[in-house]
Amino acid sequence: MEKHTTGEPVDDREYRQIHEFLDDEVEALDSRDYDGWLAMLTPDIRYVAPPRGFYERGRERRIGLENPYLDETIGSLQIRINQQKEAVNTVAENPYTFVRRFVTSVRARRAPVAGEYRVVSNALVVRTRPTDQVPQLVSARREDVLRRVDGKLKLAARTVYFDHNVFHTGNLAFFV
Repeated sequence: MEKHTTGEPVDDREYRQIHEFLDDEVEALDSRDYDGWLAMLTPDIRYVAPPRGFYERGRERRIGLENPYLDETIGSLQIRINQQKEAVNTVAENPYTFVRRFVTSVRARRAPVAGEYRVVSNALVVRTRPTDQVPQLVSARREDVLRRVDGKLKLAARTVYFDHNVFHTGNLAFFV
């Protein structure tokens, strides 16, 4: 895991804009406004979730050396969204699950590239399937690159480090 919180700190105005962007993103995803969410992404987006291993103390953690859980581009994200929007294309979200996202511990720094920010946050996803009595909880650390495009912030990259090595969710048909 790269140290993502290095760099020049953002000022209060920038931090507020970054936090509002993350809140708007959560609102779009929680309300299933997938077209609105896609509009918040850059065309060159990379959305990756590498596997994490849990090892004995003293052993090096290996992150990203196996196949990732997710390795998405704008094209593959569009396909996933189309599958979720059309109930005939998927059983994973038919009927829809209830999903609520919580984003906390937001830290932001200016990136080396002008107009970009490195943002680290923790996320908790609470997912309730209509057929399950117990909600599913998925927690993760997110490392984002936000980029200013035409005066607006957009998500240019997201790496999700899940705090799980085994998922009890049946699928990963949701975005963190």
